Amino acid sequence: MIRALALALALIAASAASAEPQPQIQPLWRMDARHLAADRALIAACLSHATVESSCLGVVQTECANADGSDTTAALRQCGWRAIAAWEDEMAATLGALRAVPHVDAAALDRAQALWMESMLADVRFSSDLYAGGTMAGVIAAQERAWATAQRTLWLRAMLSAYTQD
Repeated sequence: MIRALALALALIAASAASAEPQPQIQPLWRMDARHLAADRALIAACLSHATVESSCLGVVQTECANADGSDTTAALRQCGWRAIAAWEDEMAATLGALRAVPHVDAAALDRAQALWMESMLADVRFSSDLYAGGTMAGVIAAQERAWATAQRTLWLRAMLSAYTQD
């Protein structure tokens, strides 16, 4: 019994010592970031001039589709991916600013963000399942996630504004 326990502990210690940190897997929409700075600038310009922020929700996809001139499913999916990356960066910046506000409950914010992510991913799966097995599934998933991320970012911006008003 003691010998078996010692062997088990030795195996656990050996596997822990040999375990290397797993590399972070880059999401598909972050693999090609050559347009990211321009896409973020496009969002910022739109938000600074928009009378209604929600008019900026599809600004990246529209610019991408117009510049590419292609309406293939691959091109449309790429445009969605560009929008996801740009809006995720905007969201991260807004979340950072919110967390820096002294009276913001960071734990509640993190909990809300995790629940939003879970719900958003379920919505993306649900909407893209309509096209399961076809090339449109990826387009719908990318567009749905981009739209949801943009919409959430605008909501977080509104919350930041509310928390920082005197």
